[in-house]
Amino acid sequence: MSDLTRRTSVPPEGLRGNLTSAAHIARLRSAARQTDNRNKTLPAASSPYIELGPRAHGPAIATTTDFGLLLLLWLLVCWLIGVHGNFPINDDWSYAVTVQRLLDEGAFRPTGWTSMPLLTHTLWGALFCLPNGHSAEALRMSTLAMGYLGLIATYGLMREVGAGRRLSLFAASIVACNPLYVALAFTYMTDLPFVAMSVTALWLFARSLRTNSRTAATIATVVMVLAILNRQLGLFVGIGFAAALLRRDGWSLATALRAVLPLSIGVAVLVTFEWSLRQANVMPIEYAVKTAKLMAAFGEPAVLLRSIAEGTFLGLAYVGLFTLPMLLMRDRPRNRVATAVSLLTLATMTVALINSGRLMPLGFNVMTAAGIGPDTLRDVYLLKEPNQHNMPVGFWLGITALSLIGAAHLVARLTTELHRMFTAAAGPDIAVRTMLLFGAAAYSAPILSQTHIDRYLLVFVPIVGALVMMPDKNAASPPHMGSRSIAATAAFLPLILLAIVGTHDWMERTRTRWHALDWIENDLGIEPTKIDGGFEYNGSRNYDETFKPVTDHSWWWVHDAEYIIAMGPLPGYRELRTFAVNNWLPQPNDNIVVLQRDK
Repeated sequence: MSDLTRRTSVPPEGLRGNLTSAAHIARLRSAARQTDNRNKTLPAASSPYIELGPRAHGPAIATTTDFGLLLLLWLLVCWLIGVHGNFPINDDWSYAVTVQRLLDEGAFRPTGWTSMPLLTHTLWGALFCLPNGHSAEALRMSTLAMGYLGLIATYGLMREVGAGRRLSLFAASIVACNPLYVALAFTYMTDLPFVAMSVTALWLFARSLRTNSRTAATIATVVMVLAILNRQLGLFVGIGFAAALLRRDGWSLATALRAVLPLSIGVAVLVTFEWSLRQANVMPIEYAVKTAKLMAAFGEPAVLLRSIAEGTFLGLAYVGLFTLPMLLMRDRPRNRVATAVSLLTLATMTVALINSGRLMPLGFNVMTAAGIGPDTLRDVYLLKEPNQHNMPVGFWLGITALSLIGAAHLVARLTTELHRMFTAAAGPDIAVRTMLLFGAAAYSAPILSQTHIDRYLLVFVPIVGALVMMPDKNAASPPHMGSRSIAATAAFLPLILLAIVGTHDWMERTRTRWHALDWIENDLGIEPTKIDGGFEYNGSRNYDETFKPVTDHSWWWVHDAEYIIAMGPLPGYRELRTFAVNNWLPQPNDNIVVLQRDK
């Protein structure tokens, strides 16, 4: 006989006469569930927001249909941009070399340029190289496949926190058309797989917090470890879960041990992995550079505080922009403090931007004044020569305005969520909110205090989306497909333009650049040591850990810049050949120019 049956089969003496009342039996069973120590849910009367009770996920056919719709959307994105091109992009030349070594030597031996564990990423990429051999296209397909899995994870997380099918699909579509997500999907960079694995782990941990499922927690821990073996910062998932479990079940030794178990496993695996690299003498020289910089920053408090302020400003602008469509679909919380903080943020950021005379994009790497990048060529990347056509100022003015509005909405939401997390009674709902907030805070600490690279902010989009999509009784009215959907769509369209058209043009510039490099190598017969073909080219051809930059040359392993790939003229060089780029964006076509040093 189950505990529940025992508790309800022998009622108090004064109630025996009511055994024939089905309603009374239902009330007794409800009371038994509320006193069960394994599920600490709150009575509805004491909770100002909706709890995450058992969730009916709908028929399997509905979920399958939604997955199919996301697949069609993702395939459409791939078709519009075009996936072909056997060339590296950004840092992925280094990761591609590691895959090649694994396939050729059967050993994991990353290059010195590597600053993360990279093990999961290498194994995943190698899997896609097995059918037809190693190539940049095969590695790109591995990232595109992981991109789709990331959309499924985003959808699953939204459903897990209580969002309906329509809102979950909307949130996943926003991620699918995010400029950073789309651009990174066409590379072999680690960022997108890291986001996909981290969101999957958060989804499964959310289910464990809601249902006490040990199976979900176990699988979540495994996925989190896979994320950690991609990038060290995957530990943020374990930190968030530990805080959430303690918030739900209270402080005790047993609870604390259960709370820190996934995090402890993640730390142990990471430490063991790093030890194995040292033992095998294959630890990359760049592996601990960022950690060392972070530790050194604590010795200069003024510089550190300034960097944190700048990073927070940047984070609010970008994450506000990317999540604004979701924020607009939900009613703003009725909270005077949140409203005041929101207006103060809007005013402060607006004044700061006006005084600086700057517009988006404020960070660097993926989003550039030209749209999507980076275009790592000497003239436009290092020397900042005006050889590249940028998107119209009016477009970036509109993007900046959306960023400011999004930042204000985001601050209002975060202020409300933080108040709830610290003041509301414990329960599965608050536990999930705590996991998302503490996890985001743990991830933010090293990111916002150091580099201001935009792609590091991508993981916040699904996390904020989950917080926004959670049901809220304090909302003025439930979300509806009226004026809110019109506003959300208006905020979404510029992001779609930037993601699809911007990435298409970036890929076209990159294809054209490598076509020009093939012409130099094959038709002219020039050795790579005499070419400055940009960061990716010289990294993939000439990388050497002991290399020291040559004066008046680009720092990226250029031995002799007799030939330079550029987007326009440079002093001291003559033009050999021009390759036209076919842009989709409404601006003049860019050119890729082969330059030779004057005799």
